Amino acid sequence: FLDMIVTNARVPVVKIEHLTIWDSGDSFVGYGGDTKQLAIRLTLLDGSPIVNVVADGRAAELLKITSDNPLAVSVTDSGTVTLLDNAAQVQITAVFKCPNGFFVATPSSVDTIYPNLEPLLGDVDVGARMGPQFPTMSEGHFQDIPIRINSATAYLQTFQIEVTLDASSFRVDACTQGPDWDGLWDCNINDPVNKIKVVGNNLESVATGTGLHIATFRVAALTTVSVKTVTFTGDIKVMIRSDS
Repeated sequence: FLDMIVTNARVPVVKIEHLTIWDSGDSFVGYGGDTKQLAIRLTLLDGSPIVNVVADGRAAELLKITSDNPLAVSVTDSGTVTLLDNAAQVQITAVFKCPNGFFVATPSSVDTIYPNLEPLLGDVDVGARMGPQFPTMSEGHFQDIPIRINSATAYLQTFQIEVTLDASSFRVDACTQGPDWDGLWDCNINDPVNKIKVVGNNLESVATGTGLHIATFRVAALTTVSVKTVTFTGDIKVMIRSDS
């Protein structure tokens, strides 16, 4: 015979695990407004799991989920995250929401991600596509930084791009042509010291794509800079495309 005891006693959550499958390098890559569903596993005191509290529809009941930068990545109580802007990194925190204060312990878990917006049509993207766009750099460190532009399905024929940087933190050491561009190309650096100007022209170009790698510039760090403070901004001054 098997003796069974059924009880309605509450069992506390003792562990929270983030299991969301992000893009490579813990990145959230996409266009503004793209969404993902979090995957969060809970473990109870008796060892039994709630494999995915978000998919089960119980996230709002059991967890308080927050983003430390909702202007870049927002999150709802039900576990939907929305990509809104680039950021050095964003922390998604899930905290056990004790029902009526019944349990004293409130376990939590943090998932650190890197939100990277893809360039829109006619826009430029500076920095790595996966992982931190710009890594932490110590003084004297050299870093290669790509420049990509979105020409979609039309042939990219002419472009003029300007990148702005903090000249008190970085010195531009070199600039080289990217693998996705075949044509006339020039890059002007250190004139002035906080600007990089890249131009290209090829009326016979057949280059198409949403992330054409047209240049890479190398910087030397003049001081130690954190992943949270490194910024380079890019603007397209001229862009000509052709459908034929």
